[in-house]
Amino acid sequence: MPPGKDRLVHFDLPPIRGLDDVPLVMVSIMAAISEGKITPQEGEVISRILAEHAKVMTTQDVERRLQKLEQGSANEDDVTIVGN
Repeated sequence: MPPGKDRLVHFDLPPIRGLDDVPLVMVSIMAAISEGKITPQEGEVISRILAEHAKVMTTQDVERRLQKLEQGSANEDDVTIVGN
């Protein structure tokens, strides 16, 4: 297999536990660019990967919320309300 054209980059990123962490990670990427640890082009690629990851997390969150709503409405179907 031929060697890759891109170089391996090393710099610290904070953990991504949820969507609230994405802005902090973006700040870390910008800091790595400004400190010369990565090139602007490498930062752009990493930022695009981060954006795609954020989309996946958003989709998962929406699906989880929808399932909760659907489960709640299914439970409401089982309840009989008796009027006075």
